Amino acid sequence: MGLCNAFTNLEVPEGYYDELGAVLLTHPLQQFDWQEPAVHAMSRAEAIMQSPVSSGDKVLVGGWEQRLLGCTMKQLHALGFMTMAAAQSSSGWVPTGWLGHDDVRVLLAELGLTVEESECLYRRHFVQDRAAFRGKLLPGTAVPGVLRRFTFNPLVARPVIELPGDRHLAPVPEAMVLKLSPRSFYQQGLDLWGTQFSTEMGHRFECYVGRQLRVMQQHQPGLLVEREITYAVRGSQAKSVDWIVTTPTTVVLIETKTTQPTEEVRAGDNAASVKSLRHALKQISATRDLIVGRHPAFEHIPDDRDIVGMVVTLGDHYTLNMPPVRDYLGLASDLPVAIEGVQAIEGAATSPRDFGRVVSEAIKTGSPLRKVDAEQINPILDEVWRAGLQGALESHR
Repeated sequence: MGLCNAFTNLEVPEGYYDELGAVLLTHPLQQFDWQEPAVHAMSRAEAIMQSPVSSGDKVLVGGWEQRLLGCTMKQLHALGFMTMAAAQSSSGWVPTGWLGHDDVRVLLAELGLTVEESECLYRRHFVQDRAAFRGKLLPGTAVPGVLRRFTFNPLVARPVIELPGDRHLAPVPEAMVLKLSPRSFYQQGLDLWGTQFSTEMGHRFECYVGRQLRVMQQHQPGLLVEREITYAVRGSQAKSVDWIVTTPTTVVLIETKTTQPTEEVRAGDNAASVKSLRHALKQISATRDLIVGRHPAFEHIPDDRDIVGMVVTLGDHYTLNMPPVRDYLGLASDLPVAIEGVQAIEGAATSPRDFGRVVSEAIKTGSPLRKVDAEQINPILDEVWRAGLQGALESHR
């Protein structure tokens, strides 16, 4: 109770609450990341990486999982989920020797892991000592002062703290969900391979969004999906937005970005870089102009209905459809555009509601698209989950 009271009474800089956009930006980022279902967050990274390999890939080629993780994503996610379950059942304490228990040993074997291999992976990815926990910040991104609480939490990097006597405590077992999410995986790849990884990850992410749109086609008669269009301009080649979705009521222009909230954005800094989002808005506007102007490459796209845009990001900012937040970050657009985390597409994929109308309503109301009620479990995420730990559990039964 004392810790909760101290947290809720932390001071904020003078004038902080004068900026509505800053408040609407920072507080949801602090809270909503921790509320996503584990199955979705853990399955998403693996589902994204199942997208087709590009001919230009250099790092995400054969054996990349072993080079980056020391195991497969499926194995790491299963081990992380079991660690979280073990901690949750013991008030945060991870039982000593739990990986050697008979039932756990059987599950590990189903996943292709020995107890010894699992112990090494567990310590490599999930465990840190107290000194590391106290000193860990993302290099060059530390936000000083009272706004620090809105930014990077060291438990996301390694959710288990090693205490004297080889005792292991997960203060917040649910931090494992963020550890195994695309957010953490993306940072690992970036640390090892730099911008080449982000480029290749961007391609995989674009393909993943397209796969979700293909699922949507099965649930919405009359919905058409088309990949980016290459067209000629001033003697050179240019490309449209990544995906063009046509419904009976609306044309939705979709641009994908592996953008995630930066440390500065999480702390409410409106001068922080949102360059990729601005570029996406310009790309959507340019594609709209080509459709309205009846450019030969776009003549088959109807211009007799509403045209709206949608930026789909890898990391959810949660409140970027709200006018105060858009104004605060300087994300102006000359046509209606929704900015959503990929969860919005996953939720809408199995809904029978007209996708164009859903996007338009979200833009008009400033509300998140992710509240769309899906008719059934997302089949792409469900397939990944069932092929991993869920499949091992079913085999064990």
